[in-house]
Amino acid sequence: WAEVADFNRRVLEVGLSGGTLSFKDQELTLFRNNAPEQVWMDLNYGPVLGDDDRPAGVLAIVVETTERVRAEQRQAFLYELGERQRELADAAEITFVAAEMLGRSLGADRVHWAEVQDAAGTFTVDRDWTNGEVPHLLGRHRLEAFGEALIAEMRAGSAVAVEDAMADRLTKGVDVGKAFEGSVRGALAVPLVRSGQWRAALCVHTRTPRPWREDERELVTEVAERTWAAVQRAEAEARERASDARFKALVNATSEVVFRMSPDWSEMRQL
Repeated sequence: WAEVADFNRRVLEVGLSGGTLSFKDQELTLFRNNAPEQVWMDLNYGPVLGDDDRPAGVLAIVVETTERVRAEQRQAFLYELGERQRELADAAEITFVAAEMLGRSLGADRVHWAEVQDAAGTFTVDRDWTNGEVPHLLGRHRLEAFGEALIAEMRAGSAVAVEDAMADRLTKGVDVGKAFEGSVRGALAVPLVRSGQWRAALCVHTRTPRPWREDERELVTEVAERTWAAVQRAEAEARERASDARFKALVNATSEVVFRMSPDWSEMRQL
């Protein structure tokens, strides 16, 4: 465990001096399965006495809490997302909040919400979030630039996780630099398909190859679904406000007496 050598050195110093240490949900980065992995653990250390009753070793009791911690973090993230989006009435602001929060939480380099015009073979990005180290991906883009295999997966409604765009089967033959407008290597994209029509997508990009965990895929998928619902709500409220404005303009423009009836015609109110 060379990556936690300093941490373990401190543990040994304390334990071999006769002391104890205890950590609750200690965050560590360990290399497991040949890749760095962020983990959380409950750790308890105490001295093991030798025949001379002096500390001769250290007993470590370890309980991994990664799954629980990630679940708690996910719920906290989704709660904050809902609270922030609930206060917004503009669809572009709603999608940007989702992009910004995901980008910071996942340590991504760029996140964007795309409106898909599938019949035209294009998608549009009005606003995106970046960490300032990659260019923005704004404007209208051709779907075909990302390769037939990747787009087919998206049209089918499947979340697409690309660990390394330079080597992935889904991006084989794709001009990665041109398609992604920057040195993007990792990508995670969730399409929003409604009534058989591909309408939008939430996309996360990284400059370095990224093996996406299952919980990260689930988080981006849930954020995409919730953001879609929030956008639909905002657009419906905007249409309602516009309708009310037109109705009020009509009332103000006429000299006749206008009444508004309840849906069941049981109540009438003069406007």
